[in-house]
Amino acid sequence: MFDRLPDSVTRRADRAHVWFNVLLGYIIVSTLPTLPTWWVDSQYTVARSFPHSQAVWSWSLFVAITVYTVGSFRGFDRPHRGTIIVVGASLCSLWYFAFTLCLARERFVDPAHSGTLNGLLFFFLAILYGHRAVLYSNLFTGSRWATDPFQMYPITFLMLVSISQVVIGVSPTSVQAQYDQGTVASVAGANLVGGIVTMTGLHLRRVETGLWLELCGYASLTLTLVVYISTIARTVQVPIATIGYSLSQAFLFACFHRAFQIAIYKYALYTGQKERVNKYRAVLDYGRPGQDADDSVADG
Repeated sequence: MFDRLPDSVTRRADRAHVWFNVLLGYIIVSTLPTLPTWWVDSQYTVARSFPHSQAVWSWSLFVAITVYTVGSFRGFDRPHRGTIIVVGASLCSLWYFAFTLCLARERFVDPAHSGTLNGLLFFFLAILYGHRAVLYSNLFTGSRWATDPFQMYPITFLMLVSISQVVIGVSPTSVQAQYDQGTVASVAGANLVGGIVTMTGLHLRRVETGLWLELCGYASLTLTLVVYISTIARTVQVPIATIGYSLSQAFLFACFHRAFQIAIYKYALYTGQKERVNKYRAVLDYGRPGQDADDSVADG
């Protein structure tokens, strides 16, 4: 009897989840403007580094939570309900993630007076809201993680490294330490953008749109990886004996390979070469469930 819950119970459980998100968000909104330690606690140094920081953080979260609340408590049959939920959840996720980055930066600068618990909590909330946005958007699928983890995890960790380099900087022992912070941040930012675009394309249900996004993302990743690999080749003795250099080269060639396959497929599709289209479609389309290339995406 516990293996499957009725739909009515599942909806009530989802509504309880929504209530938790909303109440927690409004508690944070009401707490931030009167937080007594905001101006003295070192962990908020980065977050309070711009004018009217308490009001800005508080009001921006208030707007995001309100949009999410309006969408979540609309009737299930009301139009645009899913769209409003996706917008509100995305705004909330961005807010929590931005606050997490501020805490992470200060944790690196002043580790003796900054804890990690708050950062982990806000990061968890960012993931929670991001999951809600993805769930209701009905645009994405996670099938790629099951079919090709060797592609998904390298891109994911490349994005994490890029975020760390933008927020914290590079390690003093890294080959990139010879560059100024602006150059490092630019390269890391390009890596991050390329990773985000590529991951979006890999998760889209619409195959054709996803392949175009992949191709654009690989172009960005290729340029930044070439810069990184060439830097290692110039500054490290016997670079081929280092794991980082070899894995970076492997990732670069994989980007070239995948981009080449997509380019051939798109050209064959444009010129009407049906046999080649079918051949490369079988290679590139790994069975994204629930939507064909020409299907329209329903509003969540």
